Amino acid sequence: MRLFEDNDGVSPVIGTILMVAITVILSAVIAGFMWGVPTQIQKPWHVGVTVDVKLVPNNTVEVTMFGGEDFDRMILVKGSVNGDWNACQVLTLNSTPPLVIGGVMRCTGITPAKDHLIVVGQFNDGSEQVLGDVFL
Repeated sequence: MRLFEDNDGVSPVIGTILMVAITVILSAVIAGFMWGVPTQIQKPWHVGVTVDVKLVPNNTVEVTMFGGEDFDRMILVKGSVNGDWNACQVLTLNSTPPLVIGGVMRCTGITPAKDHLIVVGQFNDGSEQVLGDVFL
């Protein structure tokens, strides 16, 4: 039974496996530094809106702009009711009504307790962000 008592080959095999593992990990770390860590991650913009469910005669919902740290960077606000981007006014700096703090975007044809409203803002760097996502 000398076969099970001989441990001469175990240490070189483990050493080889460890050296290969260290080489792979080290090369992955070096490659990460060479190609860089992703730097294109966009910070979220801080803008406040509220959806005021006022059912005026034409089943209209009003979305009021409350401002925020990055409100001055916003160039457009649009809304969608159940995927219909034409159901809401588009607010821009030159539209009527204009995109200002306290400005109101109206969405028409709302059916209470059935509709899904999404409000999206577009910013001066070309990015878009969901400002509100509400089930009415």
